[in-house]
Amino acid sequence: GEEGKSIVGTLVPFKHENNRTYINDFKHIYELHDGDSLLKTTFECYQDTVISSASHDEHGDFWIGSNFGLIHYNPVSQKQTHIPTNLFTEVNMVQCDQRGKVWIGADNLLFAWLIQEQKFVLFGESNGAIQNEYLPNARLVNNEGDVYIGGVKGMLRIDGQLLLNTSEMPELQLLDIIINGEPAQNKLYSHPAAISVPWDSNITIRIMSKEEDIFRKKVYRYRIEGLNDQYIESYQPELVIRSLPPGNYKIMASCTAKDGSWIPNQKILELTVLPPWYRTWWFILGCTILIATIIIETFRRTLKRNQEKLKWAMKEHEKQMYEEKVRFLINISHELRTPLTLIHAPLNQILKSLSSGDSQYLPLKAIYRQAQRMKNLINMVLDVRKMEVGESKLQIQPHPLNQWIEHVSQDFISEGEAKNVHIRYQLDPRIEKVSFDKDKCEIILSNLLINALKHSPQDTEITIASELLPEENRVRISVIDQGCGLKQVDTHKLFTRFYQGTGEQSGTGIGLSYSKILVELHGGSIGAQDNEETGASFFFELPLRQEPEEIICEPKAYLNELMMDDNSGQPSAKEVFDTTPYTILVVDDNPDMTDFLKRTFEGYFKRIIIAGDGVEALQLVRSHVPDIIVSDVMMPRMNGYKLCKTIKEDINISHIPVILLTARDDRQSQISGYKNGADGYLSKPFEVEMLMELIRNRLKNREYTKKRYLNAGLIPTPEESTISLTDETFLIKLNSIIQENIENSNLGIQFICQEVGLGRSSLYNKLKALTGMGANEYISKLRIEKAITLISGTDMPFSEIAEKTGFTTPSYFSTAFKQYTGETPSQYKERKKKGLADK
Repeated sequence: GEEGKSIVGTLVPFKHENNRTYINDFKHIYELHDGDSLLKTTFECYQDTVISSASHDEHGDFWIGSNFGLIHYNPVSQKQTHIPTNLFTEVNMVQCDQRGKVWIGADNLLFAWLIQEQKFVLFGESNGAIQNEYLPNARLVNNEGDVYIGGVKGMLRIDGQLLLNTSEMPELQLLDIIINGEPAQNKLYSHPAAISVPWDSNITIRIMSKEEDIFRKKVYRYRIEGLNDQYIESYQPELVIRSLPPGNYKIMASCTAKDGSWIPNQKILELTVLPPWYRTWWFILGCTILIATIIIETFRRTLKRNQEKLKWAMKEHEKQMYEEKVRFLINISHELRTPLTLIHAPLNQILKSLSSGDSQYLPLKAIYRQAQRMKNLINMVLDVRKMEVGESKLQIQPHPLNQWIEHVSQDFISEGEAKNVHIRYQLDPRIEKVSFDKDKCEIILSNLLINALKHSPQDTEITIASELLPEENRVRISVIDQGCGLKQVDTHKLFTRFYQGTGEQSGTGIGLSYSKILVELHGGSIGAQDNEETGASFFFELPLRQEPEEIICEPKAYLNELMMDDNSGQPSAKEVFDTTPYTILVVDDNPDMTDFLKRTFEGYFKRIIIAGDGVEALQLVRSHVPDIIVSDVMMPRMNGYKLCKTIKEDINISHIPVILLTARDDRQSQISGYKNGADGYLSKPFEVEMLMELIRNRLKNREYTKKRYLNAGLIPTPEESTISLTDETFLIKLNSIIQENIENSNLGIQFICQEVGLGRSSLYNKLKALTGMGANEYISKLRIEKAITLISGTDMPFSEIAEKTGFTTPSYFSTAFKQYTGETPSQYKERKKKGLADK
């Protein structure tokens, strides 16, 4: 070998020409001249390169197959060049022919490198070559230029005159599309194809190349335009796409030609990935419309809610203003009730003491009538509230309408004459009886007459007319005046609460509103209109026939029995309960009222005690223990409710009846009074006879309770009892103490006082007020009652019965028994036995 060089591997001669032989090992190519034994290095490869095969062309250049592919070496320029390709990586065999081609065996395939055209050509099965592992040194070129190449599977001969077609470019075609494992179409698609798939589809695209050598091994390259510009290379003619975002895409494909170059990109498929339903245009449009609708509706509702709030605030303001007016009128009415009582009640007493022929009778009667009208006006103001909360009820009964009209208007004749205003009637004779609440309708007609008198000038007439309306099944009552008419009046607001016209004469604005409510409760109507000439006509209509209606429940129903008709006369002396043995306590902070009641009660009670408020009254009750108390409600320091509750909770004085007088006539005030233990409730202004009857009734009930104890010795049942819960609890406790200790002969007042927590005098007063008996008498009564039970129900000897009922000796027992029953124990027992035998 060459001096300084070492042979790497096996020396392989591969060319002999011009007296020279070329030999290669794994790293070098050597030149050996004929007749010379020394090798000359012609080529040395790079450090990592390993030579597998080498060949020498007709131009004197070397073509070397290596582990890095094909290498070209020019010995003149001593430049070695690596021929790049993607057809193969490692070369097994290299052989140059006589027509400018280099045959290359690589990857079990045969390639030709066209030196002039600088391109590779695959020599495939269509050219007669099969896949074969070509051997590095099994090769030669004969004199005719044919090339022989040996391989594991045999020898291949290549005609030296063979011309290779390098211009053929394969055409790619879509073969099949598989969507989620299912073929979309079982035939070749048109080129290019277009298809739409759901957003969650997995797609496999299969292609084929249209060329003569269909078995040629190719490399494919794919690109998805619309996703990115990256290429996907594969030896497989298929592309797998998973979960593309919704959109439009173009599937581009390319492959290697025979020379190893890439053919131009071809559009294989136009692919549309449909969005999910929630990203479709119609869903987005629908959501947009829905959201817009919600926003608009929310805005509309918010605007409407704000408008309603504003309306509500305005209504609340109007309601508050109305409530303030009502509160003012009610407070004024309450303040007027007490002085009105001091006018009305004495006038009533004076009129009853005078005869109709007395010179003072008519003037006083007129004053009384005006006081009565004031009373009715105050009641009307307070009743408006009842009407509004639905507490007032009608008592509809049949009445002769025309006679009723004349009766109600009679009191207005003298008032009209004082102004020189004459009242005349125009009554329909066809009208007989009509069902209505005469008291409520009297208020309606009175309000219309008052209104007419107020607006009637002197020397005019007021006509009261009744008219039958058979077609409407109604009757109309009209009040026609000759005043200024309704020119200054808003007829739409005429019957609303607190409306007042702009004329010189205006009222409180409540009378006509109240009348409207009463008429509508009857199922009728009310109205007003201008007359043809002058003045106005006010009228109300009532249904012609209504079924009589009785009041089911009325807060003051318990007082109805005590009310007496003006024409019934005074009760006889035999019917009147005598109150002279009793003491009464009157409580009121108004001195005029206490003076009036004191004068009224003089001669009717043994003693009259006066207190100015609840605190003073409570002290007097405990020190004097009156038989009955009449108290105002609204008082300083302690009001009537508190006074009543304190009395009923004090065992020493809880038996005393309490009657409350108040200017408040509403239902809630009455309920509060009864809840605090009141025995009676009377509204101001009141009739003296009604108050006296209420007092007599309560005292009479007390006496009735005493008689029941005297006769039976039993606590009355709740239905019959008129005593308070505190008193009933006291009696039950007292009876229990006596029954538990009835065998004790020493049972007496001192022991009972300790047990019930009362002093001797308090116990005596309490028992006397409730039962009419003292403590010793009450104990003896219960002992005898027990003895009667034992005699009637057992065969015990009398001595044992006397012992069990606490009598010290049988003789004392016999005496006490006879005093109580009128018989001795033996006589009583014999009579009982005889009565049983007779049965």
